[in-house]
Amino acid sequence: MENLEHEELIEEEVPLTPPQFVIETVLDAEAQFEAASAVQSKGFRLVSYLCIGLCAAMMVAMIVLYILHRDSSNLFMAGLLLLTIAFLLYNKFSMPKKSMQRWESSLQRSYGTTALHLTTEFYELSMVQTLSEDANNIVDAGYSELLELKETENLLLLACGRRQWFFLSKKGFKTGTLEEFRSFITQRIGGK
Repeated sequence: MENLEHEELIEEEVPLTPPQFVIETVLDAEAQFEAASAVQSKGFRLVSYLCIGLCAAMMVAMIVLYILHRDSSNLFMAGLLLLTIAFLLYNKFSMPKKSMQRWESSLQRSYGTTALHLTTEFYELSMVQTLSEDANNIVDAGYSELLELKETENLLLLACGRRQWFFLSKKGFKTGTLEEFRSFITQRIGGK
C-alpha cells in the first residue's frame, strides 16, 4: 500500500474589491413623504383630481336641480357629494401626513429613533444595504432585480420588484459622485 499524502486544502484569501459607490442616507418622515409622492403614478394623481372635479360638477348640478324643482332629494345628493369631496381631499392631503406620523411612531417603538440610517454599497455585480439601527438587517440585491431609477429633489429611488424601493440620498455619497453613479446604475438596471 502506498502512503498517500493528504494535502490540506488551504483556502486562498480572495481580496474583497472595495465598493465603487458608498451612499449614506437618513430616512426620516420628510424623505419618506418625498419618496411616496415621487413613486405615485401620474395616472393615479390625474384620476384622483378627475374624481374630485366630477363630484364637484355633480354637486353643482344637484344644487341647480334643487333650485329649479325644489326636490329635497337633490339637496340630499348634493350634501352626499360634498361629503365625498371632503373625504377625497382629506385622503389627498391629510392622510399622507398622518401616515408619516404613524411611521415615525413605529420607528420610535422599534428602534428608539425617528429616522433610519442606511448605508448602501454598490459593487460590480450587486449592491448591499445595511441599516445601522439593526445590524441583522442587511439587504443584498443583484442588479437584475432593479427595475427603474426615479429622482426627486433630494433622493434617488431604485425600484426592486413591485413594492420595494431603495432610498439613496443625493448628498450622501461617501465614495463616487452622483453623475458617475447615474451612469453606473443606468447600465445595470434590469441586469443589462
